[in-house]
Amino acid sequence: MCFSDWFRENDVKLVFLVALLARLVVYRWIPVDWNSDSYHHWLISYLTLHIGLGEGRLWDLLGCDYYWGMIPHLVQAFLLWLFRSSSIEYIRVFNVLVGSLNTVLVFKVCLLYTSPSPRDLSTSRMPS
Repeated sequence: MCFSDWFRENDVKLVFLVALLARLVVYRWIPVDWNSDSYHHWLISYLTLHIGLGEGRLWDLLGCDYYWGMIPHLVQAFLLWLFRSSSIEYIRVFNVLVGSLNTVLVFKVCLLYTSPSPRDLSTSRMPS
């Protein structure tokens, strides 16, 4: 079995592992809050978890809670509730896994809309 046959059989696994490895390197060597964005999104999730949605809104002391979408912060608040912790590490690990899965999804969409071979343009699904 040559490498190209192995790659075709294991392409999704390989893409996931490369994406996971890249994210684990970033997770290990880049600080949590190098641009304050991580803390800001954690703050929205934390305050929403502890104050609640009684006012029909997310909570943020900086006033950006109306700007950001709700679903990522509600998922993060759920993770904080699930692990009974206020640590941002659970959110970071979740983001590493979801980011790697997202890479696989993009890879599968690219496979769907491109031809199997660069020379075989007749089978491409890309609109011309």
